[in-house]
Amino acid sequence: QTLLYSLTETNDIPQTISQLAEKGHSTLQAALGRLYRLSYVDMNTAFYWMSKAANGRQREAQAMVGEMYDFGKGVPKDVTKAAQWYSEAAKQGERTSQYNISILYFHGQGVPKDEAEAFKYCAAAAEQDYADAQFRLGCLYGKQKNYEAEFIWLNRAAKNRNKKALCMLARLYDGGIGTDKDENKALKWYTKAAFSGDVDAAFALGKKALTMQYNDENYIFMLAWLLQAAQQGH
Repeated sequence: QTLLYSLTETNDIPQTISQLAEKGHSTLQAALGRLYRLSYVDMNTAFYWMSKAANGRQREAQAMVGEMYDFGKGVPKDVTKAAQWYSEAAKQGERTSQYNISILYFHGQGVPKDEAEAFKYCAAAAEQDYADAQFRLGCLYGKQKNYEAEFIWLNRAAKNRNKKALCMLARLYDGGIGTDKDENKALKWYTKAAFSGDVDAAFALGKKALTMQYNDENYIFMLAWLLQAAQQGH
């Protein structure tokens, strides 16, 4: 409240924000960095403010600095430094950094390849309802042939609107993998995936049309998906 009051009592709000940020107010430093980054006008200044906030242990800023190093935004690309900042933020529970550092551990980029660490951080992000991590965790369980866990995490990812999870969840229902076979739920998730632009899901729906009777009310609807998949080169 004191901060808001001081800002509204001045005629030069941007200058006041900068002055407070220069004095070490990490939340304002991160806010300024975010504003510069979102504007795409001055990425160098965005990095300047974000790095100040990150050094003040502001976890969202640490995550952003990691991304800026990772993708070379406002600073030369440096995956090793990206990993360092992701790690700092991940240790503080920042879920996007937990996911990002898990990817780096998995591929051995910026850090030594370590599948155990990759799994640990991916699981931590997934538990915080991060959809991309939930999808990846489901895939990892699938590779381990732990199909029940695969279903649990793909189901959560799909419900969080992860597009890649939609078709995979449909396949699990379709084949009774990790869950009871359920044709209606398979069709539901194939349809959601197809509407999201998944060509494989559209093809799966189309193939089902070929097994239907011509007078089935869903026949034309399903066949249309097969035509769409064909038009997209499936």
